[in-house]
Amino acid sequence: MSSTCLITGANGFIGTFLVKSAQSAGLNVIAGVRQQSNIDSIKDLGITILRIDYSSAETIVEALKGIHFDYIIHNAGVTKALDQNEYYLSNVLQTSFLIEAIQHLNLSLKKFVFISSLAAYGPVDFKIADYVSNKNTPNPVTDYGRSKLQAESLVTSTPNLPYVIIRPTAVYGPGELDLYQVFVMVSKGIAFVPKVEDQTLTFVYVQDLVDVVIKAALSEHTNCSFFVSDGKNYQTKSLPKEISRAMGKKIFFIETPLFLIHVLAEITGLWGKIMRKTPILNKDKLSEVIARSWACDMQSTMNALDFKPQFDLAEGVKNTVRWYVQNDML
Repeated sequence: MSSTCLITGANGFIGTFLVKSAQSAGLNVIAGVRQQSNIDSIKDLGITILRIDYSSAETIVEALKGIHFDYIIHNAGVTKALDQNEYYLSNVLQTSFLIEAIQHLNLSLKKFVFISSLAAYGPVDFKIADYVSNKNTPNPVTDYGRSKLQAESLVTSTPNLPYVIIRPTAVYGPGELDLYQVFVMVSKGIAFVPKVEDQTLTFVYVQDLVDVVIKAALSEHTNCSFFVSDGKNYQTKSLPKEISRAMGKKIFFIETPLFLIHVLAEITGLWGKIMRKTPILNKDKLSEVIARSWACDMQSTMNALDFKPQFDLAEGVKNTVRWYVQNDML
């Protein structure tokens, strides 16, 4: 009999890939989605759709009761928000409610997998090391990162909860809509990049990320955490360069001074508050954009899980460009 896996946030960008990867691993997938969520991306995958109201532990209990779960992959949350409170509600409080529900129902899980972020640990502190690892003291530089770190603390402090925490770097791939804006920009022949000296960036293609998640869930490793990237370090211009190659398009780079990026972040942040729409760049996110290095310890993940990334930036970008073009997004 197949093990049953609940995946929260199953209808989103990463969630959709998680569902497919879990199915490929032979798991019986239950897709946890919010009450009003669009499920077009997963409705034809032959899985059970479970509508969950995350507003309280009681409403989550109501949704989960009577169902046996072997694994829960908690992927639901937000990566951008108008303010700190919205991050807290979506990333911290709802994680707390889910854990309360698990305890109330006395679920005997084989593994609780929490999808966190490299942002929870923050960028490299060169006074300590050349890359971020579990040996570092977390130092998030954004409200998003701080909310993920708070949620991690909830997970790790829960007694009798076998957990694994996954901390991916910047995730891209078919269906992603934030880094997608870089693809759109390059399609117009230009690329604005921050003028940060010797900046190091890291990326992970979504398929590699979800394969790590499922491997970690099914592994014997518990009460531990893994950083996830494609194992390589890149420069500020690497992403737009690979996009331009994949599109066969020449681009003109505009190195933007940091003071101008600060001004832009203030303007877009103010616009977002007025329009009640979350901008891709605001004063908070700026701290991540201009950070010197996001190098992280993928080698330990590869060793522990016997995993080798299948997509470097060049290959992943080719697949992503192809998908955007096929879906009339470029």
